[in-house]
This record gives sequence, C-alpha cells and structure tokens, in this order.
Amino acid sequence: MKQMKTKYYLIVILLITVNNIQAQDRLMKDLDGDGINDFVYFEIESSSIVSRLSIQGFNKVSSKPIENLNMQSSVIRTENGFEFVNDRTRSGYRNQFLYNPKTQKMQLISMSRYEFGDAANDLTGESVVDLLTGNYVGNWNNYDSEKDTLIGMPPIYANLDFETINLEDFGEDTFFDYTEKCTKLYNSIRQLDSEQKNAFFRDESIQRIDLENIDTITLRFEPVSEEIFLKLKVFQSYQPGSSLDFSRMNYPDISFSLATQNRHYNFIGDRSGQDYRYIGYVPEINSHIISVCKWVCVNYLLDNETDEKMMLPDHFDSGVSGLKISASQKQVLMYLSYDGANYADYYPHRAEIIFMQIGEGKGFHKLTNPKICIITEWSIEEIVWIDEKSIALKVYAKHEEVSNGRYYYHEPVYQYFRAELK
Repeated sequence: MKQMKTKYYLIVILLITVNNIQAQDRLMKDLDGDGINDFVYFEIESSSIVSRLSIQGFNKVSSKPIENLNMQSSVIRTENGFEFVNDRTRSGYRNQFLYNPKTQKMQLISMSRYEFGDAANDLTGESVVDLLTGNYVGNWNNYDSEKDTLIGMPPIYANLDFETINLEDFGEDTFFDYTEKCTKLYNSIRQLDSEQKNAFFRDESIQRIDLENIDTITLRFEPVSEEIFLKLKVFQSYQPGSSLDFSRMNYPDISFSLATQNRHYNFIGDRSGQDYRYIGYVPEINSHIISVCKWVCVNYLLDNETDEKMMLPDHFDSGVSGLKISASQKQVLMYLSYDGANYADYYPHRAEIIFMQIGEGKGFHKLTNPKICIITEWSIEEIVWIDEKSIALKVYAKHEEVSNGRYYYHEPVYQYFRAELK
C-alpha cells in the first residue's frame, strides 16, 4: 500500500511540474507498458525532446538540442510509442520512438523525410528507413528540362547501417546523417548507365539451391480451427526473424533500383509481361530477394556484401510463395504452391515446403542441410512458425460455388493445420 501511495504522489508531483514547463507539445501515455502514464514533451528552453518514464522513476531524459524548428514541430502519439514531427516550408522529417524493454530506454526505430526540391522541384519525393532492420525505401522524382515536367524514378531499395540510437543520442546530426546517406543513394542511382539495367538476370551461370539429392521430411498434420491459427499467427508476429510473402499483389512495382554495399542496379520492367519486383531484405543471411516474372516467376538471392547471386527453387510457375525465419534465427523455410483446380494435369503434387538450417559462414552460404516436404492434398496459402519443431498452415482445399442472388462465383475453401516436424 505504501508503494502505491508513493507512485501516486510521484504522478501528482510530476503533473504539477509538467504543467509549469513551457512546452510546445506534450504527450501523456503509457510507453513502458507498466500501466502508468509516462510523459513526453518538447522543452523550448533546451530545444530538446524530454521523456519521463515511470519505470525510470520519472527521471528526466533529454535529446540533444534541436535548433531548426518551426511552429508545426510537435510530439505526437503513435500506436506503440511517439513520433517527433518537424515540418518545414519545403521539407520535413519524422522520427518514431519505441520503448525497448531490454534497455528500458526510448529507442529511435524509424526515420522518414520529404523534400519539395529546388525551384524546378528536382529531387522532390520522400524516403523512410526502418532502423531495426536497416531497410530503406526512397520514392523520388527527376526534373525533365526538355519536357518541363517531373519524371518519377523507380523506387530505390537499400539496406542502411545505423547504430542503435536512443532518445538521449538523438539530435539534428542524426537527421543530417540520414539525409546525407539518402542523397548519396539518389545521386548514385540517377547516374546509373543503361547497360547496368537488369545486369545479372537470365545468366545461366547463376548457382541455385541444390535439390537433386535432397532429403525428405515428414510432417504430422493435426487439424485446428481458424481461430487457433489466427492466434498462432499473432503470436508469431511478435517474434524476431524475417517473414516475407512473395505474392505479386504485395509488390505492385514492375521496376525498381537497388543499392548493395558495392554496386547499384536498375531493374526496368514493362507492361508486356516482363516485370521485376523487390521482395525484401533478409538480414539473417544478408541478402536481398528479387523476383523476375515473364509468364513464369523466378526468385533470386543477391548478397548485399559480395553481390553473389543464387536462384531459389522454381518447380512451380509462380516460384517461391513465401519465406519464414524461425524465432531462433537458426532455421528457414520456403514454400511453393500451385492453386489451380486441375493441378494434376501439370504437376504431380500441389505444394512443397523446403526447410534449411542457418549455420556459420557469410550471406546465403549460411543455408545448409536442405530438406523437402511434398504435399499432394492441398495448396498452401500461408505458413507461420510456432516453435523450432512445429508450424501452422492455412491451406487451400477447393473452390466452392456460391451465389449472391444474381450470379454464381467461386470462393476458396480453407483448412487449418498444425504440423510437427519429425
């Protein structure tokens, strides 16, 4: 009881203190997850962001001074943390912070910026970087002097390296560092020669995962409800490890630019059926995944450090459907699937799951000991890791004819399973 009273008095004292501070904006929210409201505000006297967390006894933690501000600068709440917004006349940036329970500090987890460019609006666009993964996406425009118009560049993807930045480390230098890296990427991609476009694809010398003598693995399937599957999926989303769905619906761009540590690439698709899609970066194997489609799809791993390439399995026309890293980051699975009702006319089975270990070494050379599970009964819609020895699946069983009162159409029928790896 005495402890509860102490916390109550601390909150009252802090409320009085905060109300007496000349702050441009302030936020009251439980940031550290202990059920007690914390405080974040911008302190004009020191030109800094201030946090007071209950888990730290409401001690004052300040960012470094931020001098270049305007009237719209503010601290706003996000779903899980807070965001510092600094909008200017022709440019601006956002910085998102999240509480890290391991360090008990507010950590910068993402930065984004926008520019309206020069008088001709050259270098107009925006970019964002996820500081937890280093994943960067830039969407920029070039000014075409002959046509007197802005031309959109393909999205720029890269992996940028940042050290962990907590609130007390954050300042204008943080943003200027990001701006410099972003501008260098933009200038390098814009200057790419045309002969570098689509440089390595359709090269027969590219290695592929050896599945000729692959061992098979047996899964023991146990039916579960949709509700249980969704609960397992939510639990899985809070675990570390990459999770990528290769569906073309998730990646609408048919052209993009990519920067590795040593080289930059332009991949330019067209509307005749040839397209290139950036699937994502997998930090556990330091590799980008690129999809190339023309009637059929092939997926490649591109090492971010060495620029080595490896082709992923392509037993089905759609190529790999998804890739999942286990929570321990020691296992990876890839699944391939065919959804057509007449699958037997084309393939002897409906789906494959390929399991591999993530061992020592560099890049995708860490992938070892491949094993395959052949599934003849269903096509796979989705997979999630439960733990190191089990997965959950959402599978497509059949199409069912239904009517809306005006016409008939087909809807997929799904089943759900939990599977143990033997």
